[in-house]
Amino acid sequence: INKFIGPKEWWYHHKLNPEYAQWGGEVAANKLIKYIKPQDVIIYVDTENYKKVVIENKLRKNLDGDVTFFEKFWKVHKNNELKDTVNPILIYADLINTGNQRTVETARIIYEKYIDRHIRKN
Repeated sequence: INKFIGPKEWWYHHKLNPEYAQWGGEVAANKLIKYIKPQDVIIYVDTENYKKVVIENKLRKNLDGDVTFFEKFWKVHKNNELKDTVNPILIYADLINTGNQRTVETARIIYEKYIDRHIRKN
């Protein structure tokens, strides 16, 4: 959607409402396995709540910013337990997509810990 910037490590202290926004990429990986110190932030958000997340987290528009918003493309089912991070498969895809060795190594760990066991079942 757009790029933004926030205070240093702002994501560490701020919460997202998982009903309409969830962490992806490096921040989600950090929350999941504590292996990587995030340099870039990805937030998946419903388009109708996008501005609310920007305001709540005091983010400023900046074309060179380290915060990227993507439209949330899935529906939340009322019976599902909501988490502030997206599914590990999407975290893995975000990390692999960077092509950066630092994030690719983290993606490998997430794959082995959260994804591989489901694939091997079938």
